[in-house]
Amino acid sequence: MKEIKRFQLVNWHYFTMQTIPLGMINFLTGKNGTGKTTIIDAIQLVFLGDTAGHFFNKSATDKSSRTLNGYLRCEIGDDDDGNPIYKRKGRFSCYVAAEMYDDETNKNITIGCVFDCFDDASYNAKFFSYDAAFPANLFLDEKNVPVEIKKLREHIFNEYPLADFNITPDVAIVDSELVEALPAHQVAYT
Repeated sequence: MKEIKRFQLVNWHYFTMQTIPLGMINFLTGKNGTGKTTIIDAIQLVFLGDTAGHFFNKSATDKSSRTLNGYLRCEIGDDDDGNPIYKRKGRFSCYVAAEMYDDETNKNITIGCVFDCFDDASYNAKFFSYDAAFPANLFLDEKNVPVEIKKLREHIFNEYPLADFNITPDVAIVDSELVEALPAHQVAYT
């Protein structure tokens, strides 16, 4: 059986760097606006591959206005003209990743998505998977800055030369066998 052990958020909305340990049963508790839905949306992004945001903030309302760009750039409100205000500007990278453990093979597996964001508000997204745990640097360079897609490739090939590494613009690498083998994690809101 494969179990999700940790979840990593790097530059995902208000989370600049957060490692979330997980068990078989998980409860997300906290006041409104503390990030519970932000975490759920990140998990859905990794496992459903929905960069269009069809499932974002569905726990709150069907009239959700959350967007992928809002999560990446950390939307904090609107100006007087109704335009979004972002905390993150310029060029940067974001990561959302899950580390799993397969007790049948005794191996770790990491799957996730990396976004290289650019000055013009565009981004390049890649889904990735490899047969190893999170890297020791947690996707950061020596200056604690999230690495771009090119550097991620180099790092994985250097650190895990025998790992089966895949990177693609869509979630096709997260095959149905992997998702079906995951236990049903239960999440409750309070």
